[in-house]
Amino acid sequence: MPPFDGLGPYQQLPFQYSLHILREPNGEIEHREYLHEQATNPVPSLLEQLSSDIGPEGSVLVWHAPFETSRNREMGGLVEEYAPFLEDLNQRVVDLMDPFKQEMIVYPEFEGSTSIKKVLPILVPELAYQELEIQEGETASRIWKEATLDGRHTAQRQKIYQNLRDYCRLDTWAMVRIFQVISKL
Repeated sequence: MPPFDGLGPYQQLPFQYSLHILREPNGEIEHREYLHEQATNPVPSLLEQLSSDIGPEGSVLVWHAPFETSRNREMGGLVEEYAPFLEDLNQRVVDLMDPFKQEMIVYPEFEGSTSIKKVLPILVPELAYQELEIQEGETASRIWKEATLDGRHTAQRQKIYQNLRDYCRLDTWAMVRIFQVISKL
């Protein structure tokens, strides 16, 4: 059963984000994040904070744009007042996965994959998901639901939330570092 009205079975439910913001070339990188910690629908609060944090202009680098833009369209359907913001946001999306998908950048160690988890250790070996408690998105979604919506893991909840922040932050920092590396190729 979907946990909130308007959701379908097995539908992805965005509950957190991480942004690394570069406002000018060679500028300082700012970090913003959001993690919903209440047993309520996370989408309205997430969108309120995201619209404030991300601003109305600039490119938005993502990894696997079809997935990210689909989530944005779904959220716009759930909270219609943010649909124009999300539509504009989708127009600004640049898929950092494209140079790998289009085989413009290929390393044998990618093993034919364009997953950020295959690309990152080759291009930026000092960053690794293996050091994190949460290492991939399905686990992040499941553990957030258990801790937040199902009321499980009460004693470990703050540790779980920190692990979720660490995982999400690495995802976006990995994109920053990959972008920096490929910009020099």
